[in-house]
Amino acid sequence: TYKLKLNSTLIKFHKQATSTDIASLKYLAFYQVLEFHFLIVADEQLYYNLSRRINDLKFNTESKNLDKIIKDVTAHKRVNDETEMLKSVLKKYIQEDELIDFIKDFEKHLEKNIYTSKREVFGVSVSATALNTGHVYGNIAKTIKAIRNALVHSSDRHERNDRYIPYSKEGTKLIEDEIPLIKYLADKVIIANASHQ
Repeated sequence: TYKLKLNSTLIKFHKQATSTDIASLKYLAFYQVLEFHFLIVADEQLYYNLSRRINDLKFNTESKNLDKIIKDVTAHKRVNDETEMLKSVLKKYIQEDELIDFIKDFEKHLEKNIYTSKREVFGVSVSATALNTGHVYGNIAKTIKAIRNALVHSSDRHERNDRYIPYSKEGTKLIEDEIPLIKYLADKVIIANASHQ
C-alpha cells in the first residue's frame, strides 16, 4: 500500500478554514488553496507554450521565431486577470463532469438554483451556469472572484459594487451557501497536488 503526502501549506489553509465558524474567514481560507496555484499554473502554461515552439522541428533562431517567443513571454507578463488565473486552476485540477455533478446535487439539496440561474453576487451580475461541457469553469470562476473581492474590499468607489458587511444577514447567508462549493474545489486541488509515498 502507499500513502498520499499532502502539501503542508495547503493543509494549513484548509485547517484555518475548518477551524472557524465565521463564514467569511472560512470562505477566504478555502479560496487561498486555489489562489496558491495561480502563478504555478500560469507559469506551467508559459513553459508548455515555449517548449512547443522551441521543440518544433521548424524552429531556428531567425528573428521571426524569436519574436514569437518574446511575444509569448510579454503576453504572460501582462496576464494579471485573476479570474482567468482561477479558471486555469479549475481546469487543471477539477474534472468538469464531476463539478457539474456536484452543482446538480448541491442545487437539488438546497432546493434552489443558485448556479444555474442568473443572479447578482455582491453587485456583480453572474450569468446562469450551463451545466454542459465547456461552460462551467468561467461562470464558477467569476462567481468565486466576485465573492472574494466583496470579502476583501470594504468599498469599491470605481465600480460601485455592493460589498460584504460582516454579520449582515443577507451577506452571511450568501457566503454560507457558497462554502460547500469552494470547499469541494479546495479539497480536489489538495488531493490533486498530493504525492505518493
